[in-house]
Amino acid sequence: IRRPPRSTPLYSSAASDVYKRQILSFLLTFISTLLWYRFVPTLKPPVQALWFGALIAATGFEAVKYGFTYYISRSITFDLFYGPLTSIMATMLFIFISAYIFIFGAAVAQQMLVRANKRDY
Repeated sequence: IRRPPRSTPLYSSAASDVYKRQILSFLLTFISTLLWYRFVPTLKPPVQALWFGALIAATGFEAVKYGFTYYISRSITFDLFYGPLTSIMATMLFIFISAYIFIFGAAVAQQMLVRANKRDY
């Protein structure tokens, strides 16, 4: 019995899964940030004024997440000298930068809302 030749895919399945996970992670970060910007404030701003700030915050958060992963994977030499303090300080730095990016995205969304309201007047 002769089998038909296997077709080789343009990209591997493992690489495809990695890209799918990255896109899904970005979309979940974007949607959750957008929902936070929409429902946490007392006044409920429209989504049209919030999406750009949420996009900036999600992009920044994903960049910091990959940068943090790179730093942790390369911090073996620091870990030998400082011990567990390295990972504690790196985690605190990650939380600080993530909070800063989240607030920066909220400020951008607030400015978009102000500019949208100025046009209405």
